[in-house]
Amino acid sequence: IKSGTYVDSNFDGLTNLGDHIIYSFRIENTGNVTVKDIVITDPKVTVTGGPVTLTPGAIDLSTFKAVYSLTQADINKGAVYNVATATGKNPKGGNVTDESESGNPGGSIDPTCPTCTITQLTVTAGIRLVKTGTYADTNGDGKVSLGDRINYTFSVQNTGALPVNDLFVTDPKVTVTGGPITLEIGATDNSTFKASYNLTQADIDKGAVYNLAMASGKDINGNPVISYSENGNPVGGPGAPPIDPTCPNCTINPLPRTGVLRLTKSGTYADTNGDGRVNVGDRINYTFKVENVGQVTITNISITDTKVAVTGGPITLAAGAVDNTTFKAAYNITQADIDRGAVYNVATVTGKDPQNATITDVSESGNGTPGAPIDPTCVPCTITPLNPTGTLRLIKSSSYVDFNGDGKTSVGDRINYTFSVQNTGNATLTDISITDAKVTVTGGPITLIPGATDATTFKAVYTVTQADIDRGAVYNVATAAGKDPRNNTVSDVSESGNPPLTGPGAPPIDPTCVPCTITPLPSAGSLRLIKSSTYVDFNGDGKTNAGDRINYAFNVQNTGNVTLTNITVTDTKVTVTGGPIILVPGATDASTFKAVYTVTQADMDRGAVYNIATTTGRDPQNNTVTDVSESGNPPLTGPGAPPVDPTCPACTITPLAQEGKIVLVKKGTFVDSNGDGFVQVGEKMTYLFTVTNTGTVPITGLVINDAKIGAVNLPLNPSTLAPGASGTATGEYAITRTDIDLGKVINTAMATGKDPSGKEVSDISGNAADNNNPTENVLPSHTGIVDVPNVLTPNGDGKNDVFIIIGRENYENLDLEVFNRWGNQVYRNKNYKSDWMAEGLNEGTYYYTVRLKRGKSVTIQKGWVLIKR
Repeated sequence: IKSGTYVDSNFDGLTNLGDHIIYSFRIENTGNVTVKDIVITDPKVTVTGGPVTLTPGAIDLSTFKAVYSLTQADINKGAVYNVATATGKNPKGGNVTDESESGNPGGSIDPTCPTCTITQLTVTAGIRLVKTGTYADTNGDGKVSLGDRINYTFSVQNTGALPVNDLFVTDPKVTVTGGPITLEIGATDNSTFKASYNLTQADIDKGAVYNLAMASGKDINGNPVISYSENGNPVGGPGAPPIDPTCPNCTINPLPRTGVLRLTKSGTYADTNGDGRVNVGDRINYTFKVENVGQVTITNISITDTKVAVTGGPITLAAGAVDNTTFKAAYNITQADIDRGAVYNVATVTGKDPQNATITDVSESGNGTPGAPIDPTCVPCTITPLNPTGTLRLIKSSSYVDFNGDGKTSVGDRINYTFSVQNTGNATLTDISITDAKVTVTGGPITLIPGATDATTFKAVYTVTQADIDRGAVYNVATAAGKDPRNNTVSDVSESGNPPLTGPGAPPIDPTCVPCTITPLPSAGSLRLIKSSTYVDFNGDGKTNAGDRINYAFNVQNTGNVTLTNITVTDTKVTVTGGPIILVPGATDASTFKAVYTVTQADMDRGAVYNIATTTGRDPQNNTVTDVSESGNPPLTGPGAPPVDPTCPACTITPLAQEGKIVLVKKGTFVDSNGDGFVQVGEKMTYLFTVTNTGTVPITGLVINDAKIGAVNLPLNPSTLAPGASGTATGEYAITRTDIDLGKVINTAMATGKDPSGKEVSDISGNAADNNNPTENVLPSHTGIVDVPNVLTPNGDGKNDVFIIIGRENYENLDLEVFNRWGNQVYRNKNYKSDWMAEGLNEGTYYYTVRLKRGKSVTIQKGWVLIKR
């Protein structure tokens, strides 16, 4: 069983060449044996699929398929007739065949192929007729007249699926020439058929010719095919004749009419609020002159205007009639009009001619010389000039910013400027910008309509200079400039937006810049004076003395924010040289001012020089600025540092090295009481103690201590010594045997006192000021004589305990031998030093031999000595 399905391949809704029929095949084994190698063949198409094998009763619905492309013959026939053949092999190899039967419903059976599958095609024949008319002014008089013609052309198109034969065109109004013709599918004929029509008065009265034609023919099956014409002329637009509802497809040829109107429009400006200038809301009063300059009466005349509502009318005007009073209008002026400098306006008059055709005219201007340029896009416009005036107002305000946050006005601080720009005129101003000689203004350009204000767009930042601070304020003015609608420059110099400056200290108005914005700058003049000192050992003696010098240096700093002039330094102790000077803020002068001070003894006694200076200058307003000096010397700490004077805590303190120093010189003199020329035990030594103050400060409470002579805190006279002064004290000493044996008296003393700070000052005596050598006094001796004692009592009582030989010092060597009474040697010392105490000997008489050597000479002396315990 073979079934066919039509497919509209190009989806145009028509049966066309190239559309397809898709075939499907149902094969059924209706026998009782299996059939193999089953295939399907078809003389019209190529069948795909197979071979297949079918057992008895089996059915195959999907293996075999075919696609057929329609031909024009198929379309002309209205159906596709087709038969297929299935062939297979039985188990014995014999052929098994079957010719297809149709699986499609209905259709006219082809008696030559009663089993054909019939696929019906929907086939239509169609034509389209377009009729176009062209007016011809046959007599060339420039107007529509009887006898003028309309020439018609006809376009015939085959829009169906079948060729059309014996095609011709008929028209009830005209005789159509040409044809008949045959049109193949899709073909168009634009030239065969023509007609010409002569105008009648009725056509002219109607204002148009309405006409309809018909095309007729037959398809290849002899069926009639007809089409009524459609209009090939443009339709619609002002004055176009209406479509006839009884003939909506008629070709319409409009006929020119002779109704003509002329409209003249005049405008007069009215200052509605009487303020003497053009403002939004003022008016223009319009009057209209309407003239019928055609050949027919015009009825239902009215005036329209896109800008205004026109009052009055409608009216009727006979040919040549004029109306000057019926129509009026008032227009409210807008800002756009003022900006443009004039109001441009055009009106339209409309009426109906006897054929009810619309007659219109665009107004021309009734005003005189325009006073404003003609708009090339609206040449006939009525122009009412307006007088736009562009004015600006600029207000400049400032605020000071402590940029570095130091709490004072400094170079580098900022002033932020804001600008309020107002359009005080009646015209929109464009390209508005602000310039300022002191700063760069950011923002803009902007556009402002009248009355509008901009307070945010424009900004500027100014960096404060020293000259500004010295002046006490920043004076500044800006200029706003823009363009009015005629490109004229409009400008304004700023006025100040800051509060009025009044009261003491307020910066004055600059007479050369009265509108300047004034930004006060708090000015504070202040000085800092640092006084430093250097001690100079003027006499070069290596110690601090009265008469030495202190050199003072002064560091003057401008610590305020204004320039200070006529700066000087004064000091009650010294004469300061240098100056006056000028210092800008932050500047320091460390070299101009100097002073030299001569140290006094009072300074030495105090241990330091305390001193303070004062610096004085003038600020830009001639106010006095002063400062008392602070010390530039290092802090004084540690033991012995001079204290801060509570009455002058800022004083520069120059320490003076207090040297408390004394020198004790001790001189001894032997007093030969019996005048025998040599010393005996008990005779005296007198001592003179001389103390000299060799330091730099007074020494008080001076006393002498000498253990040998038994002097304890022996007062000096005087007991207080100024530097360089001397005092004395005396003492005496009883000579002992030991001294005599030694041949001299050696002694050391100590002087003690206190310096002004209470510190003890002492010195050990010397035999001269430049040493501390013990005072040594040689005792007179018996030259060449040796005195040998004859009694020795070594009992520890301090008397005659030692065998002392006087005069020993006169010899280089003394050799002592001691014998008992039996002649036995009991002691021998070849270099005797008067130190024998008869150790180990009994009481009794003993004998000695003394050998004294001086150079090559030897002296022998013999004698006896009694030892008594």
